[in-house]
Amino acid sequence: MVCTKHRKLRASGDHPIMLSDGSMKRLLDLKVGDHVVIGKNLDIKNSLDDFQIDSVNFRDFLRRDSDVNTFLRFIGYILREGNVTDQAVSFTLGVEIIDRFGYIEYLRNQGVEVDIVYNGSKYQANCYDNRLLEVFSQLGIGDAKNCENIPEWLWNATLNQRVQIIQGFFSNTELYTTNNLFIDSLNILLQQAGYDSTEIAACTPINGTTIYGITCDLNRQKSFPEEEIISIDEVSIEPVYDITVKSELHNFVADGIV
Repeated sequence: MVCTKHRKLRASGDHPIMLSDGSMKRLLDLKVGDHVVIGKNLDIKNSLDDFQIDSVNFRDFLRRDSDVNTFLRFIGYILREGNVTDQAVSFTLGVEIIDRFGYIEYLRNQGVEVDIVYNGSKYQANCYDNRLLEVFSQLGIGDAKNCENIPEWLWNATLNQRVQIIQGFFSNTELYTTNNLFIDSLNILLQQAGYDSTEIAACTPINGTTIYGITCDLNRQKSFPEEEIISIDEVSIEPVYDITVKSELHNFVADGIV
């Protein structure tokens, strides 16, 4: 049995598995640390009628002509840079009032009241809208500074939803945190979405706190999403269905693994 973080495949030893470089290898020849291709349809949903994440109701907030992908990127941006209270969704603009990603214009087009304030060193956008607050409440998103884990719903989102949220999250190509488990989980999420990522060597500043980092190049997405094998175990013999395909130029998905 081959296990990645989110998939398990029980198969015979000669079952061919596709690796991230496109080559095929028998299950018996795999080893822990190999990266296997996972079968997850891109499932692009630009229609609001089809748009859903973990049963969250977006229809009360988004207008029918809205660009759903922009809102997904905004969710990712708030996950990293934002702050959500019971009164407002806020994010920093910087030392100048520059709407770099077009979120302010987008939100105002949704009917959101966006108030820009100066806090003494940077400009900040505060978004006041009960519909928007309800969406973030249902997603369980609060203060980005207290983010310790990847939200559970993000693992189950479609590939396109994860890609868009990752693009918003990595508005800057590097991320640093004191939580190494969060970095490990983020690395797996990036692998699933097909992105090249590199964990940055940990460093210890003067105060003794260890800092961990990760970098991601959003311009270099692989053709196939992948996951790393974390365990391979021998299991008992059991009856299975055997599928034979005449052409050698084929592949199929078994328990999420190609």
